[in-house]
Amino acid sequence: MDLEQRGLLPTAVFGDSIESWVTAMFSATHFSPRCDSLLLDSAEECEMAVKLMVMYPRPKDIEAFERLYNRVHAPMTEDILPGKTMIVATKVLGAPRGAPPFHRIVEIHFPSMVALETCAASKGCKQTLAHALAISTGGAPTVLIAEEETQVFDQFESRTLGTLR
Repeated sequence: MDLEQRGLLPTAVFGDSIESWVTAMFSATHFSPRCDSLLLDSAEECEMAVKLMVMYPRPKDIEAFERLYNRVHAPMTEDILPGKTMIVATKVLGAPRGAPPFHRIVEIHFPSMVALETCAASKGCKQTLAHALAISTGGAPTVLIAEEETQVFDQFESRTLGTLR
């Protein structure tokens, strides 16, 4: 059963605007793989891990948002987004200077840009993004495509390097 049939995405309320918004999120003019600008020897070198980041502005009613997010939206992302390898959901607690602009930042990881694009074309992704827009009462979520670079530090190594400087 899709979201509309379960009453979670009433077309009468959102009309065609959700479809337009979801389509715009993945238009070719919004993002392109970094590989286009790199001089690489093979296509395999271009298959870097990427993530889709969804940043929700502070909702009008935080408790209602959290209830919908945890009971409906999070399980939906686990069930119907093809090709994902990991989801990291972060609740923003504060900011150094006043109220933070975002309440939640969600990262959906994919093994490659091709996997993300395949997911983006799926009915499940369109439903999930439409639901994200529907529950985001503080404004439309900001959606980004990113490549992650991770540095992991060993505590012993960090202390040793610190004393050598």
